[in-house]
Amino acid sequence: MKYPSTAIVLPTANCFSHCRFCFRKRLFTGNIRQTDILDGMEKLDMFLRQHTSINNILITGGDPLILTTHYLKKILSLVLNHDHIEVIRFGSRVLTYFPSRIETDPALIDVLKMIRNKGRRAYLVCHFNHPRELTPRIQGVIDQLMGIGIILQNQTVLLRGINDSPDVLKLLFTKLTLWGIIPYYVFQCKFVISNKHFRIPLHETCKIFLEATRGLNGLAKRPQLIMAHFSGKIEILGTNFIDGKRYIYLKYHQARDESVIGNVLSFSLPDNAYWFDDLYASCEGGKAI
Repeated sequence: MKYPSTAIVLPTANCFSHCRFCFRKRLFTGNIRQTDILDGMEKLDMFLRQHTSINNILITGGDPLILTTHYLKKILSLVLNHDHIEVIRFGSRVLTYFPSRIETDPALIDVLKMIRNKGRRAYLVCHFNHPRELTPRIQGVIDQLMGIGIILQNQTVLLRGINDSPDVLKLLFTKLTLWGIIPYYVFQCKFVISNKHFRIPLHETCKIFLEATRGLNGLAKRPQLIMAHFSGKIEILGTNFIDGKRYIYLKYHQARDESVIGNVLSFSLPDNAYWFDDLYASCEGGKAI
């Protein structure tokens, strides 16, 4: 269980691409893989029976759409047997790397239709980091998925040298909206092994995001700037100068401890702060405002 209303199912550690900035790299090494990955339908069934507060499932990985259609159907059939599950989300890069997975497998489309036919709602959380990834071929697949009632959202990781430009992000948000994909989260790049060259300090991140969203229409202006911290999803609200000192303002958008959801925090913001923990390290602690 990730949050009281949300459960994550990791049916596979395999993915269409092993991105160097991926924060789930732990799944691809040693014993940790075995403890994280779903190893039996019985365990999933029992877990859902015991946790009826859960109303939505995020099936991710790895990438769940790398699974065979037969195995994916088994997972969905089990989940759909639990009436308290109202929403099923898939976290997948299939549109970026392997759109033919959807184009050439009508059985997969039938399996995905099961969700809507059971009166539930299906979401596909895509992962496009740059507008060049949105090709005409992908647009056809997007229309196919929307045609069977799947809602598409996009998450992006802010990456040095890839999309650390307001113009690039602005075009990405605009193009996603035009194609019917909801711009969702923009993630501050988290530290994992071998991704230091992708990371951007928080003060620069805030400037890029502000300029990228300036002047957009309301539909394209929906993305939230987020740090996916262990304690929860922390929204980065922005920065301000007070008496010549720079501050950053954060809000718990989601949290393991529900009592802190909505709390707004302020910290002084040094140039070398890249992450929430860096803010604590640079001062005695933040304060709620």
